[in-house]
Amino acid sequence: MTQAPYLGDKAAGQIMMLGVGSICVGVLLLLFVVGIAFIGLGIAWIVQSRKLRARWTRESGVVADGCLYAAADIVELVATHPDAGACGRTGTAVVDLRNAQAAFSYQASVRLRSDSRAIVLVGGLTHQTAIALIRDMAAVLFVAREA
Repeated sequence: MTQAPYLGDKAAGQIMMLGVGSICVGVLLLLFVVGIAFIGLGIAWIVQSRKLRARWTRESGVVADGCLYAAADIVELVATHPDAGACGRTGTAVVDLRNAQAAFSYQASVRLRSDSRAIVLVGGLTHQTAIALIRDMAAVLFVAREA
């Protein structure tokens, strides 16, 4: 009479191989799901950017304070320095403060066909910054009008 072989070692090996196989399949499935998610995000990004490009060419202009001023309605871009005018005699501290702020009080404004008043886009700029901003905006608007 011979003793029957012990099956406990074989079953443990099979369970361990099943666990390793599950981990490998799980990692592959996880990579697959993550890859599909990134592909979906890429497609959504492309579709959205094309919609935004079409909207940009259709609605190009200048946005200030949540209002869009269309490129076709813009007549002039202006860099101005608002002068407070003579306000009578004031203390020397106020005069010194006003002189110190004079270099940083230029504004970038826009004039429209529909409204002749200057609409201030940005204030508190130096003269060089205001002029550079106006040049850059004029270049972008010129390209938008040509498109």
